[in-house]
Amino acid sequence: MLDFGCGEASLLIELATHFPSSVFLGFEPGPAAHTASNTAKTLGLDNLSIATMQEAHERGPYDLIIASHVMEHLVDFDLLHRLRDSLTESGILYVEVPDSLHYEDHQRLEFRYYFDRLHVNHFTP
Repeated sequence: MLDFGCGEASLLIELATHFPSSVFLGFEPGPAAHTASNTAKTLGLDNLSIATMQEAHERGPYDLIIASHVMEHLVDFDLLHRLRDSLTESGILYVEVPDSLHYEDHQRLEFRYYFDRLHVNHFTP
C-alpha cells in the first residue's frame, strides 16, 4: 500500500501496527517525511518506510494507493495518471478531497485553512 502525501504517517503507523504481514510505503514531499521515518524506526515497524517519489514509483505496483487531502494542493493533475499506472490490475486508488460546498458548515477555525494559498483546487461532489 502507498500513502501518497502521508504527512507524519499517522494512518500508515496505525495500519502497519495492526497488519504486520503487509507492506506499507509513504511518500511525503515536505518536512513531515523526516518525522514519519523517525517514528516508524522508533516503533520498530519494519513493514513501513517513507520513500522519495522515484522510489515510490519503482517499488510499485500497489494494491492500494491513498491520496487523502492531497489533490487540493496539486497544480499538475498528470500525477493522477502516474498513480493509476502504479496500481496492480485490480488495485484501488482512493482519493479524498474536501467538499467546497460545505466549507460554511464548519464553524471551527481549523477549517479556514481550505482558503489559504496552498489549497489551489476546490472540489464539489
